[in-house]
Amino acid sequence: MARLRPVVATALALVGGALLIVAGVEGGLGLLGFLLELLAQLAPAPYHLIIYYILVILSFLASLGGATVMIG
Repeated sequence: MARLRPVVATALALVGGALLIVAGVEGGLGLLGFLLELLAQLAPAPYHLIIYYILVILSFLASLGGATVMIG
């Protein structure tokens, strides 16, 4: 039974991701994005750029919607 767990999890991720793609679901960063933007404003000079790049990467992943679920 333990060997089937990864197979079942993968199958459910593929089905769930496909349903999200068909539905056209895309997301934003919500509260996490707001908190990262706030942190970027308060962070010293070299660190706010790193936080900005993290925001860009997370925004890209959120825009993929169901594809991110399938990749994960």
